[in-house]
Amino acid sequence: MLDSAAADWQHARAALAAEVPRVTALIRSVSRPDAAAVGEWNARQVAVHLSHAWTALPALARGEAEAPLTSVGELAAFTTTMVAGDDESDLAALAARIDTAAAGFLDHVATRSGDEESPWLLDGVTASLLTFAGHLLNETTVHGWDIARSQGVRWRLHPRRVALTLRRFVFPMLAHVDPRELVVQERAAGLSACYEIRVRGSDRVYLTFDHGAVHVHTSQPRAVDCHISADPVAFFLVMWGRMSQWPPTLRGQLLAWGRRPWLGPRLRTLLRNP
Repeated sequence: MLDSAAADWQHARAALAAEVPRVTALIRSVSRPDAAAVGEWNARQVAVHLSHAWTALPALARGEAEAPLTSVGELAAFTTTMVAGDDESDLAALAARIDTAAAGFLDHVATRSGDEESPWLLDGVTASLLTFAGHLLNETTVHGWDIARSQGVRWRLHPRRVALTLRRFVFPMLAHVDPRELVVQERAAGLSACYEIRVRGSDRVYLTFDHGAVHVHTSQPRAVDCHISADPVAFFLVMWGRMSQWPPTLRGQLLAWGRRPWLGPRLRTLLRNP
């Protein structure tokens, strides 16, 4: 039997092989490229950004590029500048760019171990090939959602693939960066709390907040203040700011309990997107 990391490595590559053609077909079908998608970006700009992710991350994974950032706080300005400097308006060309990059990445990793490490986006930080695959799956998943919504297209996210993204990228990413950088300081000031997050169909993870710093744990570090049971898709969309937490809470997709259950709805407000 494969261990969990080896199984996730197989699953991650299979998920990318399935999701990329699905999203690039969506990009080719875009009829309103100027439709608002996420933040200040329209559908075309989101596709441009996704193509940049698929160009930059595999290059880092192959050791062909240097980390472009010194802190995660630089990421928003970096991606905005990159998108502003790319005037490609042919959606089919952007889709082809992604398809080509994805094929190259999957070919590169086909015979490699998922625990091989390469420099990541942040200077001085390395990531495993499994984490790179999780990062690429995260970008493909969330921005496929953005583009589909901008076009009024119903778009299903696969719970098992989303759970993998949370397990192998979102939580590890939070653990890799400066523990204060993604915390909303004015909302976390004075807070000392431990969350247990049970992503349904996946592993448990623990987040501890200590006066403006967040730490990620795979085993319980102290008494839990708030337990959260989360549907993976709902949790993913809420944490990336694509959905209000209240509809999935009312549907039972997000449940909080424990000695300080009121901390459950507060979690999303404590963290900011990079």
